This record gives sequence, C-alpha cells and structure tokens, in this order.
Amino acid sequence: VTTLLLNSRHVFYGLSLLQEFKVKGWRRWYLIFGLTDETYSLLTSMKGDKDVTQQSISDLQLIITALNQSYWVIGCTLGVLIGEQLSFNTQGLEFTLTALFMVLVIEQYKSVKSFAPFAIALVSGALALWLATPQNMLLVSLSLSLALLLMKYRLKPWT
Repeated sequence: VTTLLLNSRHVFYGLSLLQEFKVKGWRRWYLIFGLTDETYSLLTSMKGDKDVTQQSISDLQLIITALNQSYWVIGCTLGVLIGEQLSFNTQGLEFTLTALFMVLVIEQYKSVKSFAPFAIALVSGALALWLATPQNMLLVSLSLSLALLLMKYRLKPWT
C-alpha cells in the first residue's frame, strides 16, 4: 500500500502537466512517460517569457525530460555494471538524497510562493513520527497529507 501511494504521485504529476504539454503524438506520450520528481520540479518552476514560442517551450520540455531520464538510466546501468567492482566507504553519503530533495523543495517554494503545501508536509511528517512506528511512518504521513490537502481544498473551490 505504501509503495502504491508513494508511486501514485506520478499520476498526479502527469495530470497536473497535461495542459502544459502542448505537443502531440509521441512527444506528448514521452513527456508523460519520462516524468520523474526532478523533471516535474524543473518543468513546474520554469518561467515563460512572452517572446518565447510554444514550440521552443515544448522543445525545452522534451530536452529536460530526455536528459533527466538518460541520467537515471545511465546511472542505474553503470551502478549495476560496476557497482560491485568498486569498494569504498560510503559513510557520510546518506545525506545526498535528502539534500537533493531539499534543493527541489526550495526551488518549488520560490516558484509557488505558498507555504501551505510545505506546512502540510511538515505537520504530517511530525505527526506520523509521533503516532506511528518507523515501519508505518510513511504510510501514516502520506495519509495525513492527503487528508489535510483534501480539507484545505474542500474549503476552496477548485479552479
């Protein structure tokens, strides 16, 4: 259930960007297919210039998606092929994924300029840490986040 809930974010990524993906055919399908957390963050924080054509925006979206996906594929492939051949102390590298997500959060905040989604995530995480066992913390946190977001947007009409 946790894996399903955690990975369901990609459905919402795709749905929230459908209006942004103006291209048709295979390019549109690839943009939807290639969404990752990093790609979503970059695409939603892009600021459009009035002089930029829709074709230029679509080309940039495609390039960002292709590069991000290729980094994932190449990195994972190299990790499988040479990862067991290398032996080095990885102590102290645990922070890297957390650091990546913090950078993405900061950039999203600069783009969104609303503290509400971040406050909801913080409250949900803190409550889950207090209420749940470590094995169930993520599931509880996601459930609380969903409940709080539904309450927040239930009070405000959908646009």
